[in-house]
Amino acid sequence: MQAVEYERVLFEGAGADDANAALLARARCLIGLQRWADAADALDRLRLYALDSGLLPEVTYLKALCRSGSGDYSGAYAVLQEGESQGFWTLSSQPRKKSPVVAAFLALNPPAGHLYVESKKWPLVTLASYGSVVFTAWQIIEGNWITAILGGIVLVDESYVRRNMMAVPAMADEYNASALEKYVKEQLDLLQF
Repeated sequence: MQAVEYERVLFEGAGADDANAALLARARCLIGLQRWADAADALDRLRLYALDSGLLPEVTYLKALCRSGSGDYSGAYAVLQEGESQGFWTLSSQPRKKSPVVAAFLALNPPAGHLYVESKKWPLVTLASYGSVVFTAWQIIEGNWITAILGGIVLVDESYVRRNMMAVPAMADEYNASALEKYVKEQLDLLQF
C-alpha cells in the first residue's frame, strides 16, 4: 500500500528531490515484497542529477539486488563491478570459470572432462564409455559384425558422444552460471546496506 502512496506523490508532480525520495522509498517497499522488476523500474526512474551523492552506493547496491532477485546474475555482476569502479566498495576475488573449449578437449578422455567441470557423474560415464568400446571390440573379435556395428555404435554414440563429448562443454557453462550466482549472492550479503 505504501508503494502505491509513493507512486501517487510522483503522479502529483513532485519536484526532483521529492520524486527521488518517493522512488527510493517505493523501491525499498517493493524489494521487501520481492517484486524485483517493479523495484528495478522505480530505481531506473530516479533522477540521478538530483540524487544526493551519499545515496549512490545504496542505489547501486539496490540495482544489483533487484537484478539478482530476478535471476539476472550477469547483470547484477555488471552493476557490482560498476560500483567497484566508482569506488563504492571493493569486491572479493572473482569466481574461477571453466572454459567450454578446454572441457571439450578434456572430454576426449571421459573422466578428465567430467572431473574438470566437477561433475559427480564421472565414474558412471567413464564406465559406460569404456564399457561400450570394450563391448564393440568383443563383438568384432567374436565375429558378430551386425551386433558390433549396430549395438556398438549405438552404445558408443550414447555413452561417449552424447553423455561425454556433447555434455561436458554444456556442463562447463552450467558450472560458470552457478559460480557467478554464488559469487553475486556472497557479494550482496557482504555489502548489505
